[in-house]
Amino acid sequence: MEPVPTGYPQLTLLPSGPVPHNSTEILHIRFRSVVDDLRRTGATVVVDSSPLLPISDARVIAPVMDGVLLVIDAGTQKPAELRSAIEKLELAGAQLLGVVLNRSGEEVEAGAGYEYYRAAKAADGGREESPVAG
Repeated sequence: MEPVPTGYPQLTLLPSGPVPHNSTEILHIRFRSVVDDLRRTGATVVVDSSPLLPISDARVIAPVMDGVLLVIDAGTQKPAELRSAIEKLELAGAQLLGVVLNRSGEEVEAGAGYEYYRAAKAADGGREESPVAG
């Protein structure tokens, strides 16, 4: 696949393209070299992968990256599933940087996550801290 301009300076999207029948095998063979080639250009590489538990691709990708953010939907994951996902990342040798809680409900009440942050910040007299952070 060819890089796709995004309209933002210095941000290019490299789409995955059609999924081949042997995608995990290709990841094992080619992914590290592709990421290394991109890093040599000075690029910051961000990868959005498939779900961690049902598909092994993320476990192949994670240790190649400098860090992993685990995204979970609020109210959909049991604690045991979250522990299992974290254990799988650790076993793969990935560096877990943090967990992102998606669809927590705040954005629904306020309209949108960043808009909620901006509105709350303005109402708070411009303080820098997020109204949803502890």
